[in-house]
Parts: sequence; structure tokens; C-alpha cells
Amino acid sequence: MIIYYISLGLRVLRNNVFLTTITIMSLALGIGACITALTVLHVLSSDPVPKKSGQLYYVRIDPTGANGYAKGETVPAPMMTYVDAANIIGANKALASTAVALTPAKITSSLVGLRPLFSEAVTTTSGFFSLFDARFLYGAGWSVKDDSGSSRVVVISKDMNDRLFQGRDSVGQTLRVNNVDLQVVGVLEDWSPQPRFYAVSLSRRNYGGGDGIFMPLSVSLDTKMTPENVSCYGNADISQLRAAPCMFLGVWTQLDNERAVESYKIYLSNYVHEQIASGRFVRNTFGVSSLHDWMKENRVIPDDVRVQVWIAIGFLVICVVNAIGLLLAKNLRRMSEYAVRRALGASRGELFTQIVAEGAIVGLAGGMLGLFFAEAGLYAVRHEPAQYASLATLDLSMFLATFCVSLLAGLLASILPALRACVAAPAPYLKAS
Repeated sequence: MIIYYISLGLRVLRNNVFLTTITIMSLALGIGACITALTVLHVLSSDPVPKKSGQLYYVRIDPTGANGYAKGETVPAPMMTYVDAANIIGANKALASTAVALTPAKITSSLVGLRPLFSEAVTTTSGFFSLFDARFLYGAGWSVKDDSGSSRVVVISKDMNDRLFQGRDSVGQTLRVNNVDLQVVGVLEDWSPQPRFYAVSLSRRNYGGGDGIFMPLSVSLDTKMTPENVSCYGNADISQLRAAPCMFLGVWTQLDNERAVESYKIYLSNYVHEQIASGRFVRNTFGVSSLHDWMKENRVIPDDVRVQVWIAIGFLVICVVNAIGLLLAKNLRRMSEYAVRRALGASRGELFTQIVAEGAIVGLAGGMLGLFFAEAGLYAVRHEPAQYASLATLDLSMFLATFCVSLLAGLLASILPALRACVAAPAPYLKAS
């Protein structure tokens, strides 16, 4: 029976091509705008570490002075000093931990003829790769011994390996980073988490291409590489960051459950009190934020993206209301036809199903055309000067969402005309005809 209603609906829609086309165009514009905005939001709010994001926590304490401090109200500093990061990671109170900083890097390879590349280098500890589920294509990461021994080693991304070594196994090759020779010990598989969560508060870039260079923090400190983001709260020699009162490190830990989180908070509280007692700290404040909470606190997803989603949804509602008006106008011209069908024995339910089937066809046709408008919208987004521009592509989930939205829009647009046709008494229309 459904197949009959669909075939009947197609014949009816072909009888009034102009009105049908306008209705489909109206829905397609709304669906295209809505899917464009929802796709951008979907990409920006994706889970950067799907298997472990619920276990990753960002750790903060505050070694700064008393000026501006209000107990219980002041938010802890977003970064740590080297001394505190080393103490906290060295205490081994979490399942795994790492410290991260970023530094500008000039990269050259041993191959002749290649121009230098300029990028950000991630300076970190050996636990970074296992903590964040970064898999290796060739080789492996460096060891804890390499951290303490300041071994001149480096891990590079697949993209960097393709650019510098034409995709070959480059383990054992030499790279020069900021005039320091480093030996490649590992090449990552495609690894570009979005958002770039580990760089929040360390860099201005939260989205975009993945990082290409990963090197031991100890090496960057020994060779006087200056981090991108350094905040000092006292007289400091920035070339001696191991002892300087300067915050430049982000510290991440893995805590498997709520009990582990509470235990870790107790440890941090005790650590802060010890530092206050020794005279290093004044502020009794610390923070342990989950990965998703940390991104929310820092508003990683731009506010204008959320606003655009609501505007697009509002535009879709307007388009659906417009489609309702067009379908009502078309159905008013067909009331005599409906009256004859009712007189010949068709029930209200059968009439309702037929009109809703016509609306579903219009909605799906609008969805197919809406895909074209969505792709055009995403093409425009990809040419904007935004960090996330290159990420604006339609994946399978949003492709399916397009047809769900279009089907829903078509059904909603047809319900009111269907109810109007069903409740109308057939007698006046039979007399008029």
C-alpha cells in the first residue's frame, strides 16, 4: 500500500511542477544551511582521543603571588613551572603522566636540495605517545632514560616523513631542529587529533594540521629553545627555565575512575600545602579537569559556530513554514479530488497517509538538492581564514543526517495540510464540483 501511495504521490507532484519545484527549493535551502552549520559543529566537537578521553585529566596548580588572590574564587594558573611538573610527574600518583610545551622550529634534513621547513615542535616527555594513543608507523618513541639523559632524538609525523624522506623508513636519519642535530627514532601514523587539545593554553591554534616534530623536553631546555607561551611571576632568566619562576608546561594525567580522581586531588592538595609551608606558594588552589571540561572552560569551540547553528535551524524552520504554506495552497486546489475519494470509500487515515507520503517525497527531494547546497556551503567555509576551515567536510554520519533532516522536514511540512484535508467535510466540495 505504501508503494501505491508513493507512486500516486509522484504522479500528483508531476501534475504541478512549478509549485512542487518551489517547495523542494525552499526545503533544500533550509536543509543545506542547517547541514552546513551542523557539520562544522560536528567536526569541531569531535572526540580527539575516542578510546581514552574519559580518562584524561589536565592538572593545574598556582605558584603565583598573593596579589589578586581570593581564596576559593581564584582559578588556578593554566600552566606549570618545570619544578612543579617534575615533582608531580615524578611522584607517580597517576597511571600515566606527561608534560607538554610548544616551541617554534626551523627544520632541515640531511637530504640535499630540500628547503628548511618552519613549524611548531612539541617538546614533551616519553609518556606522551602512549598517554594520547599516538601509534607508530616506523620505530617507537623515546624512553624515560632518554628523558633524563637528554638524548638527542626526535619523533616525526607521517606527513613530515613524507615531505622530508619521501615516505621511506627514516628511523636513524638525522634532522636539524633549530640548529640542533636530532636522530629520528620513530614516525607516527596519521595522528592529528581535533581539537588539538594538548595545545590548549600553550598555543593560539586549537584546530588544523597535526604537529610534525616531537622531541624530549630535556633537549629543548638544554639547547635553550624558548617555548611559545611563557608566563613568569618573578625575576626570571628565561634561558634557565628548569629553575626559573616561569610557567610554560601543560601537565596531563590518566586516571581510570572517580576513585583515582579523588585520590589524585588529595595528593595535589597535600602537595600545595607542602609548598605553602615551605614558602614557595601563597595560593591554596589547584584543579583537575577532564579533557572535555578543559575544552569547555577554554571555549575551544568558537561561540560564533554555535550561534551559526541556531541561525541555520531558525532558517530551516522558516523554510518548513514556507513549505507548509505552499502545500496548503496546493491541497486547497485538490479538495474536490479528496472529496470524491472520501465519497468512494477512502478513510481519513488513507487520505492522511497519501498526503504525508507526498510530503516525504518532497522532503527527500529537498534533501538531495540540499546536499548540493551543503557542499557549496562547506566549500565556502574551507576558503575562510579560520583554523578549522580545512576540516569542514561532509562525513558519512552527516550525509545520513541530511536525509533524516530532509525526511523530517517533509513530514512536518505535510502534517498540517494532511490534517486540513482530513477534517474538511466532503459534501460542499462535491456540490461545488
